[in-house]
Formats: sequence, structure tokens, C-alpha cells
Amino acid sequence: VRRTSTRGAAPAREISGDFYDWFDLPDGRIAFTIGDIAGKGLDAALLMVRCASLLRWAGKDGLAPAAWLTAVNEELADTLSGGMFVCAVVGHYDPATRHATWANAGFPPALLHDHDGSFREYEAEGPPLGILPGMAYTEQSAHVARSLYFFSDGVTDVRGRDRELLGLAGVRDLIERHADPAPEHRLKNLVGELRRLRLADDTTILLVEGRGP
Repeated sequence: VRRTSTRGAAPAREISGDFYDWFDLPDGRIAFTIGDIAGKGLDAALLMVRCASLLRWAGKDGLAPAAWLTAVNEELADTLSGGMFVCAVVGHYDPATRHATWANAGFPPALLHDHDGSFREYEAEGPPLGILPGMAYTEQSAHVARSLYFFSDGVTDVRGRDRELLGLAGVRDLIERHADPAPEHRLKNLVGELRRLRLADDTTILLVEGRGP
């Protein structure tokens, strides 16, 4: 998916507080970020732009994901006020080995989807950015034989026609229903189905695909 594509994102309002980004590193790995700003409206959107730029700047030299989050957290904890904070994931994916390493700051669990249809959940192991200075974040990793999904809580908080929250179980079912198409079409189908439900919050999905080139 092109960096400027919005196929993996659906704003709940005209101004979104969610963001995602990816960029190439000199050693051939791909760095990626996804985040969700607490709050709505213009303040959240302005912080989103600032945080996305800060994450790209801090990660452009290949800093390990845990240290990457720690560096950004120190800057945000020193400058944010008014109860604002940022939930985010940063990571690296190596296409040569299909290995992903990431660190999670208060974001929903990552879902690893394997060829046999099984899922593995990776819970966040650190608090959101901008709350506590001096935080040391930890890293998680996985071999991505098939697909690795990161998504904002706008996905799990979508309400179905029965008005029940989708939740992680519903997200797994949604992924299973759209598991076969190529990645770009899959994201389009996932977001398309979510749009037909009741979006309660900005909804963003980042897919790390292990199959194919």
C-alpha cells in the first residue's frame, strides 16, 4: 500500500487523530508506526501531525523499537499537557527473513494470523506515550509466515447491527472472512465492511504481510 493511501484508515469525523507511516531503512528492513491520539478535534489532529513527524525522525536511523518509543516518550512527557497522550506501536519488518520486531505503548493487541487459521495475540507491555517520563519499553517479535495486524481501538469498538461491540473476537472473524485477497484489496475489504457498521472512533489498520515478495 502506498504511504499516502487511506485504504487502511477510516476517520470517525472529518479530522482524525489516528495515523500510520512506514519507511525504508538502509539495511533493507521496513520501519512502521501506527498511533492513536487521545481526544478528538483540532487539538488531537495537531498532536497527530507532531507525533507522526517525531516518530519518523526518531526512527529514521534504525533505532531499536524499545529505544525508539523511549526517546519519543521522553519528548512528549516533557511537553504534553491537559491529559493528552498517545497510544502507538513502532517496529521493524525484515522482508528477507519475514521477522518483525515491535514495541507497543498502550495500543490494542497485535494479531498474528497463521496459515492454519490460528491467531496469536500480543498485548501491549507499556503505557501510552506522554504520561510517564523515564519509561523503559520492551520489545515483542514474531516470524510472519502469513499476516500480522495492528489496529486502533476504533476497530474493536465498532458496533454491529446488534449494537454489540465488535471486540477482538469479532476482529478475528472479520480477518478470517477476508483472508484470501492480496493485501491491498484485503485492507480495502476490511475497512469497507467496518464502514457499513457503526464507527464510534477513528479506525486504522496496519498490515504486515509475510507472503510473497
